[in-house]
Amino acid sequence: MQFNKRVDLLSNKYVDTSFFNSRLNGLYDNVYITFVAIKDDNKQDAWEDQGDSFLRIALPYEAVVGDSNVKSLMIDYLMSSLPALEWLNFEEIRSRLLEKLAA
Repeated sequence: MQFNKRVDLLSNKYVDTSFFNSRLNGLYDNVYITFVAIKDDNKQDAWEDQGDSFLRIALPYEAVVGDSNVKSLMIDYLMSSLPALEWLNFEEIRSRLLEKLAA
């Protein structure tokens, strides 16, 4: 599982994907997740392409730039967005992620 972000200058310092990449390295290598924190961009999306799965998670912009616990917000949005990967066993993925993120 690989995480990246699409942010603007203000939200960049709040959205840290390194935590997710370090904790989930080696799990589900064909799943790519993008956290989006751009004002007026709230498009959620999930798709599959050539065996790879992609999940675009739009975070609430005002909460990101105004919250001190953005990591918790990102985890919540990640867990609630996993069902969009309906072609995968998202319940199993959710369980493994919760286990790894809690460690």
